[in-house]
Amino acid sequence: MSTTITRVGVFVIGLAAGVLCGPVAGQDRAGGEKGRDSKFAAIVGDWDSVDRHVAMASLFQPEHGVRKRDAVIHFRQDGDRLVGHVVAEDGQKGWKDNRTDFRSVTFADDRLAFEFDIRWNKHNGPLAVEAGRAENKGSILVEARLRDGRLAGTWKMFLADGTEVFRGEWEAVRVKKEKK
Repeated sequence: MSTTITRVGVFVIGLAAGVLCGPVAGQDRAGGEKGRDSKFAAIVGDWDSVDRHVAMASLFQPEHGVRKRDAVIHFRQDGDRLVGHVVAEDGQKGWKDNRTDFRSVTFADDRLAFEFDIRWNKHNGPLAVEAGRAENKGSILVEARLRDGRLAGTWKMFLADGTEVFRGEWEAVRVKKEKK
């Protein structure tokens, strides 16, 4: 009986030491500094971005195409989190220096997500905003997967109440460094 109690005691002490003291040197704990830095390194830097929007003359036409918009996205590590912003050359009303800062950026398991706030054009926006049934606020969520150095996924636009009203495709690749 005392041998069983001793084994259980040693197990409990060992378990407590692992929890309180952390992993042994060379081990990575999920979410630990070493693991987090390597995950961030896959995203940190500059990316050439292309978003695709359906270009419709009429919803009911038999053939459709897309309109493409280019931008450069910048991600960096700020302490224990990722931050980012985009600079687009075709800036529009409300942009300061053609830049939009992201409200949140997450990256885990090769999946990137970032969000930012928007306002709608009251005359060419979602029906609820045009009719005054929804406030003139919204957000965009971009979700993508990193594979072979390329981010590919979707963007989604939401009303302030969380209703999804539009979506499209998005992709990005690392900015190529210029040869000197």
